[in-house]
Amino acid sequence: MGIQSNTLLFKLSKEGSQRSHYLFGTMHTANDATMKHYGNVLTYLERCGAYYGEIDFNEKRSSSESLFSFQDDLDITHLLNKKMVEKMTTVLSKHFSLDFDKVRKLHPMYISAMMAQQILSPNNDPPLDMLLFLQAMHQQMETGGLESVAFQEELARSIPIDGQLRMLKGVVRNVGKFRKQIKQLEKAYASQDLKVIYHLSKKSMGALRDKLIYQRNKHMAERVVSIVNENRISSFMTCGAAHFWGQYGMLSYIKKGGVKIEAISI
Repeated sequence: MGIQSNTLLFKLSKEGSQRSHYLFGTMHTANDATMKHYGNVLTYLERCGAYYGEIDFNEKRSSSESLFSFQDDLDITHLLNKKMVEKMTTVLSKHFSLDFDKVRKLHPMYISAMMAQQILSPNNDPPLDMLLFLQAMHQQMETGGLESVAFQEELARSIPIDGQLRMLKGVVRNVGKFRKQIKQLEKAYASQDLKVIYHLSKKSMGALRDKLIYQRNKHMAERVVSIVNENRISSFMTCGAAHFWGQYGMLSYIKKGGVKIEAISI
C-alpha cells in the first residue's frame, strides 16, 4: 500500500493546501491500550474545529436494544435447540457474567458483541470513541458522522440472522478460541498494528465481512475525502481501526481519492 501500518493516526491534506485534517483508528471499548492512545491524540484533536465519529452522537438514533431485538414474542430460543440453549446459558453466566434470560430477546450479533465487551471492558467504562466525542463537545467543536444514523440502522436491519447465529454458536462452542482472538486484537491495538487488527477482525466477521467491513470502508472513505476536499475547517475524524487496512480498506480508497496521507507516530 505504501502507507505505514504501525500507527493509528494519519494526517490528511488536500493538494496545495496548508490545512491539516486527522484520521484516527479507534476501538469501541475501554481498556489500558485505548486510554493510552486517547492521551496521545488529544493534542491533535485540540488543533481542530470539527470532530467526526463513525456517527454523530448528537444525532437522534434508536437504542441498541430496540434495534437489535427480536419483535413480538420471538427470542433467540426459537432459533436454537434445547441443548444449545442450555450450553449458551452456562457459557454466558460462567465466562461473561451475563444472564441468558436478560439477553434472549437480543439478536445473536449483539450478544456476541456483549461477550467481547466483557473481555475488553470488564468495568464498562466509556469507550474510546465516546471519550473523544465528549472532549470535542467540551472544546465546543462542530460534530458530525462519517456515516449517518439512518445508514447504520438500515445496515443493522439488513444483516441476516442466520449469519449472526453461526457466529454466536461458534463462540459458545469454543470460548477459549474466542477469548484468545479478542485478546490478540487488544494486543494488536495496543501496538498499533493495523495489518493484524484488519486480519483478526476480518476473520471474526466470517461471511458478514462484506457488509460490516468492505461496504462501509468505501462509504466512510468517500465521506472523508469530501471533508478534506471541502477544506473549510481542520477536522479530526475517527472510526474503527479495522476499517483502515487492506486493498479495500479506507486508507486505500482515501489515497485513490487524491488525498495526501502522512502517518503520525503516537
